[in-house]
Parts: sequence; C-alpha cells; structure tokens
Amino acid sequence: MPLHAQVLQSDSLRLLAYCTLGGSWLWAARRSAGLQARVCSVMAGAAFALGFALWFDVAGDVANLGRRAAGSEGWYGGRRPVQAAFILAILGLTLALSACVWRLAGSRTPRLRVPLLLFLALLGYVVIRTISLHQVDAYLNRTVARSDVREGDAVELAWVLTVAGTVVVSAARQGNKSDP
Repeated sequence: MPLHAQVLQSDSLRLLAYCTLGGSWLWAARRSAGLQARVCSVMAGAAFALGFALWFDVAGDVANLGRRAAGSEGWYGGRRPVQAAFILAILGLTLALSACVWRLAGSRTPRLRVPLLLFLALLGYVVIRTISLHQVDAYLNRTVARSDVREGDAVELAWVLTVAGTVVVSAARQGNKSDP
C-alpha cells in the first residue's frame, strides 16, 4: 500500500504498467546474450524500481521537500525561474544522454536503441514532471479530458506501455536471423 494518504486509480495503473515494462525487459534479457542481456536486466531493474518509487510516492516526497526548503529559505515565491532552469538542465541532460545512447547502442546493441531512447525520454519526463511541481499536470489538465486518472499519469501510462511494446518487438526480432 502506498505511504501517501490518497490512492488514485492511476497509482495502481502506473505500478502495473512499470511492472509490465520490467517484465518485458526481463523477457528481452532471456532472449539475449552477453552485453545485450545485461543491459536488458539493468533496464528491468530500473523499471521495477521506478514503478515502486512512484507507487510509494518518492517523487512527491522529494517535491514536498523542495517546497519546504524553498519556503524556509524564503524564495518559494520566486521558484519559477529555478524550476525552469532545472527543467532545461534535465531536458539538456536527457538529449545529451540520448545522443550517447544512440551512438553506443548503435554499435553494441542496435536492437535496443529505440527502446533505450524511449526509456530515457520517459525518465526525463518523470523527473521534469516532479521538478515542475504540477505545472506539467496543470497544462495537461487544460488539454486532456477529465477522468479518475490524472492526465499526467495518463500520458505516462501510454509512454510506459509504448516502451514495453518496443522492448517486446525488439526482443522478438532477436530470434529472426534474417532481420537486420
């Protein structure tokens, strides 16, 4: 059970989606060998860890810690420029890491290139969503129909399941020797 008081339907769905993603990476690891199997195993661990961190609302706790620190330091009212700087830094880091992954995965694990890039982008989205202190969610609330699932979670769920699907497709292609 999550440590936070309010349990939304989207919390359970997110945990299920991340466990599905972790399972797809494990399945890919079993179909692979060597470096590719190790990369898939690490990604499975990361997906499971991220799912349970979100289930236990670690991101919310970190965001609340940041809010309290900003409030006690007296700069909470002027936090937007700091948030924008952090968001730009995370975006830049995600793009730089994406370029590295594209280059390294292309030479060592080409079948995992797209799933790795999607997973890295997903991590960037989760971190940016946390840093924005619900500004991303507020924007999505204006653009997506209301439901019991938070809009930011709906985007994340779609993304997680897309990554899981690309992992499965990439791993399934592993067995096809005629496929490049």
